[in-house]
Order: sequence, then C-alpha cells, then structure tokens
Amino acid sequence: MYQDDSSDKLTTVAVSGYFNPIHHGHIGLFKEAKKLGDKLCVIINSDMQVSIKGSQKFMDENERKAIVESIRYVDEAIISIDEDGTQCKTLEMIKPDIFANGGDRKNPDDIPESTVCTQHGIEMIFGIGGGKMQSSSWLLRKVKKESSETNYQNKKVIVADVDETICESCQQISVEMAKKINSLIERGYQFAFISGTKFEHLHQMISSKLIEEHHILATTGTRYVHISGDGSHTTRYNYSLTEQEKVEINNAFNKLITHFNITSMTTKEDQLQDRDSQITLSAIGRHAPSELKTKYDPEGNKRKVWIEYLQRYLGKDKYSFKIGGTTSVDITRKGSDKKEGIRKFAEYNKIPLDTILFFGDKIYPGGNDYPASKIVDCISVSSPRDTLQKLNDIFQ
Repeated sequence: MYQDDSSDKLTTVAVSGYFNPIHHGHIGLFKEAKKLGDKLCVIINSDMQVSIKGSQKFMDENERKAIVESIRYVDEAIISIDEDGTQCKTLEMIKPDIFANGGDRKNPDDIPESTVCTQHGIEMIFGIGGGKMQSSSWLLRKVKKESSETNYQNKKVIVADVDETICESCQQISVEMAKKINSLIERGYQFAFISGTKFEHLHQMISSKLIEEHHILATTGTRYVHISGDGSHTTRYNYSLTEQEKVEINNAFNKLITHFNITSMTTKEDQLQDRDSQITLSAIGRHAPSELKTKYDPEGNKRKVWIEYLQRYLGKDKYSFKIGGTTSVDITRKGSDKKEGIRKFAEYNKIPLDTILFFGDKIYPGGNDYPASKIVDCISVSSPRDTLQKLNDIFQ
C-alpha cells in the first residue's frame, strides 16, 4: 500500500493506466513523468475496471503491477481502489503533488479526476510522453487477429506448465482436466508436462490420473520420462547437477535462509529440495497449506531481493535463478529453462517446433514460462479452470 512521504517534502507524481499490456508508449510516459518530481507512483487499473471498460484481460492486475514496478523510472506501483473507471478515490488516498496525463488526454474538462485534484491541490499536467504512439487496445486487437489466424490444426503436440496451469499448486489434476487430456491423447495429440518439480511428485500429481501415453519433463525439462499407456515409465535422459554444484548451491541457500530468517511451516527437507538437476527453495515448505502459499509472495517482490542476495555468492554466469509459483526460487545450470527443456524434448522425438502449442500462467518477462515463448507458440492462462476452457475452445 502507498506510504505517505509528505514529511520528507518530496514531490510525488502520479500517473495511471490499464497497462494491459504495457508497451513503449507507457515507458515514455513514465520517463517524462519522473522528470516532473522526485517520486513516481503509478496507479494501475484493477481487473474490475478492465471488466467495466469491456476490454480483454491480457494479464491480471498483480501481473501488470509486477511488471510496472520493475521499470526503473517507477518508485511505486499500486492497484486502483476505485470501483468505476476513474482514479478519484485513489488520488484522494495518495494525494500526489502532480497528476500527469499522457498525450491522449488533453482537455481538463473531459477528465473525471479534475474535481478531486482541485479539492486537494493536485496539479494536473497534460501531454506527457508525447502523442499516442501505441495503444494496448491496438495491440490486443492485433494479437486477437493473429491468434484467430493461428493454424491450430497444425498443432499436434501440447506442452503445459503444471502448477496453476494444469492443476493447483502441489495438487492432483482435476477429474475434468484428466478427462479432457485423456480424450485429446486418444484423438492423436501428444501431451507433455514441464515443471520445476521432481518427477516423483509430477508422477503422483498427473500420471496417476491419466490412462493414456504422455511425457513428463521434470525439473524444468532436464529429466525426460516417457509414460506408457500401461503406466510403466522410462527415463529417456537426465542432466543432473554434480555433487560439487549441489553443495555450492545449498550453501548459498542456507546463507539466504539464515540472513532473511526464512522459516518453514513443514520440514527443512520440504523447504530446501534437491531435485537432482535443480535445487529449489520453497520458502514456507512445498507442502505448506495452499491458502498460505498463495498469499506468501504472489508478485515475487521478496524473492527478487533473495535472488540478488544469492547472486552475490554464486554469480550470474554459472547458474540460472527463477521465481516459481508464489513461494519458490529455483537454481539450475545456466540455460536450463523451459525454452531448452522444450527444445531438447522436441529434438529427441524429432518433433517440429511449429507443431507444438505451450500453455502457461507466467508467460511474461521474468516469469518462468516466458522462455517457452521464444521457441514455440504459446497460450497464456490464469488458472487450471482457464486452461481447461481454452483447451475446450481450441480443441473442440
């Protein structure tokens, strides 16, 4: 929540927008607005406001907030508390010195926030960032048009993230999801699941509910296990960390746990997990209550700081550091991401990349599904329910 910094006499500038999705015009707005004062606060329209506007939701409010606050010109990002299409209540709450408006808003008489700005002595400035160079609506229409033209008939292999895409975190897939996946495999589609989770857990979460042949790409694709229709499984390849690498990573994680006093709600082994080709910290424990895990660090802000701390000890060149779910940090060898996991799987099975369609809930810069978008066509989802709906829509 926004903190009132009036005591230090900094000039606070506020801007607002949907940022659904963000584009280079927004960056120009932030850059120019920051020059007007000492602190830039960005107000992000809520998901409810997106619905009121009638726009297509490209990313949810927390994803948009996470991206905006990572931009160097932005000091703070908050989600609007207003229940209409304005920012009146939010401006009244934060009381900035300046409310800056982009190049597409020029007439104060047409701005609903004018009254609250006058009441609280908030200066309104217009035309920041130049004219309208780009529009989120234009981008969404372009994406929708291109998506409608995607040749889904050419897609024969479905690769999916697991937690929050195929099933809830650490839970088995639903009966409805298993039924849909089994039916697609029966129709001739191949289905692969890629996750930072160990094979043994993925086998329980997914394979125990499927009766058709499928593929498990465990620990971010570094271990590939083929599951036959009779339930038997065969490891096709496995790229393990060396014992020296594991010791090095575990030592860094233990320093982190001590420094930040990160306490597991389960066991030490459940908090710091050796997944053979990956070491994972599940902050409060992998098997902590789901409702507590969901609330722990949904935007990844704590874990961004943790990764910076880990990189002091491990450097940035040898290992990859990824934020996963709402509680985890994964460390693998450099280059062990979902792009490489999918590429190796496709290469091993001689599958053309243009026949693969990937589903994931974190297909945005910094998200652990984002690397997949660099190699195959992707469908962004917000939950297992959303995935099931899109599977039904695309593969009727």
